[in-house]
Order: sequence, then C-alpha cells, then structure tokens
Amino acid sequence: MQNRKLHFAVLIILLLFLYGCTSKKINELPARYSEDWVKKGIIYQVDHRALLKYKTFDFPENFLKDIKKSGYTIISLSTIHPIGELNKKGKLGSSYAIKDHYGINPEFGTVDDFKSLVTTAHKLELKIIINLVANFASWDSQILMEHPEWFVHNDDGAIVSPSAELYDVAQFDFNQHEPRKYMISVMKYWIREMDIDGFICTASEWTPVEFWNIARKELEKIRPVIMISESDSPEHRLKAFDIGYSWNIGDLVMDIVDGKINAIAIDDFLNAEKQKYPIGSLHLRPIYKTDINTKPEEFKLLSRQNEKLARVLQFTLPGIPLIYRNEEINSYVNDLSEQRKLELSKSALIELLSQLRNTRTALQEGRFFNLQNSDSASVFSFFRISDEDTVLVAINFSEIKKETKIQIQSNNSILWKDVASDKIFHARNNSLIISLLPLDYAILVPTTKDKAK
Repeated sequence: MQNRKLHFAVLIILLLFLYGCTSKKINELPARYSEDWVKKGIIYQVDHRALLKYKTFDFPENFLKDIKKSGYTIISLSTIHPIGELNKKGKLGSSYAIKDHYGINPEFGTVDDFKSLVTTAHKLELKIIINLVANFASWDSQILMEHPEWFVHNDDGAIVSPSAELYDVAQFDFNQHEPRKYMISVMKYWIREMDIDGFICTASEWTPVEFWNIARKELEKIRPVIMISESDSPEHRLKAFDIGYSWNIGDLVMDIVDGKINAIAIDDFLNAEKQKYPIGSLHLRPIYKTDINTKPEEFKLLSRQNEKLARVLQFTLPGIPLIYRNEEINSYVNDLSEQRKLELSKSALIELLSQLRNTRTALQEGRFFNLQNSDSASVFSFFRISDEDTVLVAINFSEIKKETKIQIQSNNSILWKDVASDKIFHARNNSLIISLLPLDYAILVPTTKDKAK
C-alpha cells in the first residue's frame, strides 16, 4: 500500500511538472535559433518590378559592390515571379497574384540570369532572399488549372478570393495536405536549385503556423536559411521564423517630435515587445511600414531631421535594419504604383551607421539598457553592451538644444568618443554631460585617448 501511495505521489509531481512546462506563456519560451549572419544582417530590399535602369537580373557587378560597400549584408528581391493577367490590378498587377511559384518573370531575364546574380552576390559575401507568397495564386495560374480542388471553395462549390480587396487571387486551402506539400516543394526548389538564402514570407498570417513549422524543418535539412515573417505573430518566432515585423520606428519618431508622446515611449515599446514575444526574438526594423502595394496617399514621408533620428534608432536598437529601395534619397514615395529608376544613392548617414553596426558587437548582439537622464521627456539615452563592447546612444527629439546629464555606472569608461565628430567626453561622478543640438544625436564608444586625432 505504501509503495502505491509513493507511486501515486510521484505521478502527481510528474503531471504538475509537465503542466508547468506546457503552461508557459510565449514570452517565457526561447525564440528559435538563428545563424550569426542572420542576427548581424542589414537588409536592402529591391523591387524588381519598379526598375527602369536595370530591368533584368543583369545587375552590374559595381552596383552589387556599392551595396556591399554601403554596409548591407542581405539583398531582398520583391516579386520576381510572373504576375497573372486575369482580374489583374492596375498596370503592374498585385504582388500576391503569382502565376507560377517556380517561375521567373521573363521581363527580368531567364533562370540562368537569376543564377548568375545569386553567384555574383555570394562571391561578394552578400545573401540573396526573395518574396514568397505561399497562400495565394492568380486566377490564371497553372496550379489552379491543374488542381482547383486545392483552393478554398464557397458553399456553392466555387473557388473564391480571400477578401473583396484581394479579388485578383485565389487562396490555397492549407487544411489539405497536398497544397502544403506543393508549397514546401516550391521552397525547396528555390533553396536547392536556385541557391537563394531564404524568404520574406508575405501575408504569412494567412497560412497556418503548423505549415510554417513543418516547412522550416524541411528547409533545414538542406542548409541553414533565413525566414522572415511579414507578421507580428509571436508564435511565428518559436520554430518557423528568424525574424518578424514589429512597430514602425518612423511613426514613433514623428509622434515624439510632434509632442504627442514623450521619448520614454521608446522604452515602453521595447518592454511591450518583451512581454509579447519569445525570449531573444529578432525584430525587423523598417522606418517606413510599407510595401510595393502601398498607395502614395497612405505613405507618410519623414522630414530630413526626423528621418535622421529614425535611422539612428533603426541601426542602434536591438533588431534587424531593413532599408527599402530608394529610401536613401528620401524620394521612395514618388510614383509607388508605377516603374521607377533604381539607384543606390550615397547616404553618408546610412553608410556610417551600417559600418558601425558591422564592426561593433554591442550593436549586433548586445543587451539593451535604458539610461536615466536629466531630460527624459525629450532625450532618449541607452547602452548596448556585449561581453567585449559597449555603445552609448543619446537622441534629442526636441527642437531645443539640450545639455543632458546621463547617469552611468562607476565601472563604465571614463572617456567616451563620439563616432561622428571624434569629440571626447569625460565621465565624472557616475554621470556624463552631453550637449545635443536640436533634433540631433550622439553615438559614443569607450576610448583611452583624451584627445581626438
């Protein structure tokens, strides 16, 4: 009898332990493992449908070298597949209306042209990823013609669009096994045969997370890749995706500068991310939340000063910077719906921030610490700290010059150098006094020299 009681007690303890393990909240679970090149990535997104100068995959090698020199590490190509003609939206068609998931739009070149682009990029140690629309196909797609039963039907048995707005596409029925199997085969093809390095998965929330989990396992059998979810779903970060979209830095900066919220809101947003997402989640950091389907009237262009502050946050906060094509010249908004000229313009600030992030481990993988200062409503200051590196960032969102006193620990450096101006700052009594011009910033690193070169 006593042994039976002991066995029963052990069983109860085991059940309680298992319940405790399975009842954890998502923010108490670890995010999936990602390769170092993923965590250190800086993404440059190019919309091939919008190219005039290079309307094929025949990018000059100098163009790719410029991308490399500017500090970008990953090139993301939007919508390289043929677009359907049936129920087409506008002149170019929607990027969701994929006619052939295995195909390449003949306007851009051939399979060999694409392979050559990937090979050249890899020689320069650049990664290439493409947009994946896993859940939709155009009405004139070959897969719909061959397998209409794989798509969502209404009660009358007719294939239907997922919504009134998405009238140009039909939706795969991922409750079935065969459509899942087909799309995993598509993903394997692009990784194995085309040698790409991963995907940005458009409208990924329309597809069951179980599918993404299975697909990622299958891709990992080939080699490590990057998977980015165009969604803010916390569950996506557990097994399937390395990175997901997060809050929009540009809108946040505008609200702070306009006085709608104060600078402390940045720390509030970061804490909200911790409460929502798995531990160690990677967040995509665009300053403009837009895509190739964004209408010009929906786009809020940042002023030059606001963009500068947003860029600094984009590259110094934890996360992965994403730069859209033509953002560098602040004219990305021009004629979004039609073809545009592709130019990699020279942005001194982006180049400075990219090179800084590529060389400072604190900005790649360092922990974030908010620092108290004497003007917390308008000045935001923080540390990024890794085992061997420290970076201090202070941003003045006010239109008034600020002489800000920042609290730091006694074991921090005594001497700090501004990376942009080489100016030296001396810490005294566990504090650092920094003079910040209106709508300006300082990025400081420890130094042992008390004079600039």
